[in-house]
Amino acid sequence: PRWRGERRSLRTFAVASLRPPLAFNPRPRRLSTSTDAFELHPDVASYQVKTVAKEIDVSFLGLGFQPKWSVADTPVMPKGRYKIMKAYMPKRGKRGLDMMFRTCTIQVNLDFADEEDMVRKFRTSLALQPVATALFANSPFVDGKPSGMKSL
Repeated sequence: PRWRGERRSLRTFAVASLRPPLAFNPRPRRLSTSTDAFELHPDVASYQVKTVAKEIDVSFLGLGFQPKWSVADTPVMPKGRYKIMKAYMPKRGKRGLDMMFRTCTIQVNLDFADEEDMVRKFRTSLALQPVATALFANSPFVDGKPSGMKSL
């Protein structure tokens, strides 16, 4: 059994992957010790991306929605799961393919010690969702036109 406060493996963000259209890999790498987490600066990945971008004359803009491409224009990796999901999503609602192909997400993985700890963290995360949406739902453009939406 696990006890509250027991040391857990720590994780950090991994690097870019080729998910539709491009995203950060959700599989973080494990850190070997708890002190590793304090040696990693949160801006390291951003600095590396900016350094490479400068070398190839590319700029990045933080958006929560693909500002220009339609679902049909969005490049997709040739994986079986995307073919299945592309056929399934329209049966579940009108915006499923937009969500799948044209939005960005921030995902957080939390370890928990026991059921009580999990419930507390889950409830806290639900309470913080409106704040995160207000801060990060950057979608001022859709289909190449102003959407009328803004974030803080």
